[in-house]
Amino acid sequence: MKMSNRIGYMDALRGFAILTVVYQHLIVMGLSNTAYHSPVSKLIVLFFMPLFFFISGYFSLKTESINTLRGVWSVCVKKVKTLLVPTIIMFSFCIFYFHLDFKHYIYEPTKSGYWFTWALFCIVLMFTVANYAVTVLFPKLKMGGHLIFAMLLHWWAQHLDMYNSLNGLFSVNLVLENYLYFVLGYIFHKNMDTGFLKKLFFGKLATSVMLLLSLIPYIYQVQWYIKNVCCLMLVLVIYNVFMHYKEFFDKPYFVANLLKKCGLYSLEIYFLHYFLLFRQDFLVTWLTGFSRDYCFRGHSCQFLIEVILIGVSTVIIAISCIFIRKMFSAFPIVSKLCFGKY
Repeated sequence: MKMSNRIGYMDALRGFAILTVVYQHLIVMGLSNTAYHSPVSKLIVLFFMPLFFFISGYFSLKTESINTLRGVWSVCVKKVKTLLVPTIIMFSFCIFYFHLDFKHYIYEPTKSGYWFTWALFCIVLMFTVANYAVTVLFPKLKMGGHLIFAMLLHWWAQHLDMYNSLNGLFSVNLVLENYLYFVLGYIFHKNMDTGFLKKLFFGKLATSVMLLLSLIPYIYQVQWYIKNVCCLMLVLVIYNVFMHYKEFFDKPYFVANLLKKCGLYSLEIYFLHYFLLFRQDFLVTWLTGFSRDYCFRGHSCQFLIEVILIGVSTVIIAISCIFIRKMFSAFPIVSKLCFGKY
């Protein structure tokens, strides 16, 4: 697949998103139960998964042209092949490789980390069916219908019983909660050229205001609905930054190419990076020492030191996943089953 046939800044945005996922998992799995508390992780958790679903919704625009049951069925079959089958296979391999309890993790909402592609599979199917229904029954209420339905599901997700077995088996709360970000990605892509929308969300002043407001949950404990609005604003700010520098991502710079390459192989990195995460004892010692030192404690340099140390590890893991993925290309059937594509 040629990079020239793709949207450079959106590939880079997807690459940035998957790197934040790997970064967060390095913190959670490599620095957990230590005296060090990551200031970067506290920021990443505000946006990294909403950003992924927003991007997925952004690329769902062509789904709106599906107005037949045959088209809906075609999407379902395609997503079973490209999302559901690879998720089942990689989840099962992860359980086997790490000697985990299959029954426990099948009823655990996060599915040992593999909940994202399962949730995305459910969300795409829900959106396709909802889009068909709205197009056929209420064509004039299309955008409003999508948004109202998504907001109701999002509200419902906040009031579900987290320990319900059905919720654990199907990750219902994660599906319903992130459906809204998917729909918003679709809506923003469809209306991004609208003058009013540009001024309201994409202007320089609007971006600056949204950035300040989006950091409120980083500083203060707020209600879930305020936090989620702030998360959405932060997602839009990040999107605006990448869109503003889109010409940069069309040039052969190292950072631009790295982000685009990670974006191109984001699904493969997601599936494979769990096997490459490691216990970072030397980083734990180093970062804990910095956090306790008066010179570093509470200062921005602690943030910078962490980004450099964990960031390098993140990039190495991502590149390793891409290398492994390319090795799989020699085995087309295995590649198709594990990653949904050759």
